[in-house]
Amino acid sequence: MSDIEKNINSEKEGNEKENGSKFTFKQVLAILGIVVLAGLYLMTLVAAIMGQGSVTGLFATCVIATFVVPLLIWAMIWGIGAITSKKTIASVNLGGADHIDDVSAEIEKIKSENETKKEDGAQV
Repeated sequence: MSDIEKNINSEKEGNEKENGSKFTFKQVLAILGIVVLAGLYLMTLVAAIMGQGSVTGLFATCVIATFVVPLLIWAMIWGIGAITSKKTIASVNLGGADHIDDVSAEIEKIKSENETKKEDGAQV
């Protein structure tokens, strides 16, 4: 298990202990978004099968909601994170400066490995 996975697992355990609940606010928002979108899609399908006249408007609503609902959920998660000064999945710079340094180090490591492979391939 990588360090990132360990951090995510420990963070999830910490959130459950702090909140004392089984679901986090982000999970509730995500489930609510899924229910809203699935309900709209189902209503549109049923209306289309029954031959209702307003299917075009309902379909347009579904298309718009497909983009708007996730954006609203993201905005709510970002807003709550900004108000509470906590990093969330919606944060613009989730990893911070340390994360950028880690990524740069990883890129350098991959470059050096590729150069080593090229040198080994040239020797053969």
